[in-house]
Amino acid sequence: MIQVKLNKTKRVLIGLLLIFVLIFVIIFGLAIFLSNQPLTSKHPRFDSNKGYMVCSNGERAATPKKSTGGLTVLDAPKTTTYICGSEYWTYWTAGLSKEKPKWDGPFSLSELNE
Repeated sequence: MIQVKLNKTKRVLIGLLLIFVLIFVIIFGLAIFLSNQPLTSKHPRFDSNKGYMVCSNGERAATPKKSTGGLTVLDAPKTTTYICGSEYWTYWTAGLSKEKPKWDGPFSLSELNE
């Protein structure tokens, strides 16, 4: 076995470097592990095979009937609300185009009724 004599400063620097590398590996290992975990959210997604939004359990996402307040369809806001369980999501849609909906966060029932 070959022994190399290092002064105290070099030993401390090598030790610190090894500690930082270990922390770096642990953080990225956890990030990779957690990113592969299944989502527990009921966030709806578009199922291209079925042609509509589905919840995480595979059921079709419900859409509440909203009154336009006497406005025509073209005047109505370009949003669609989907319900999965007791949670609500509102997506901004692109009118009549086939663009996928964009998530705009969960809203409470009182906000939907306004």
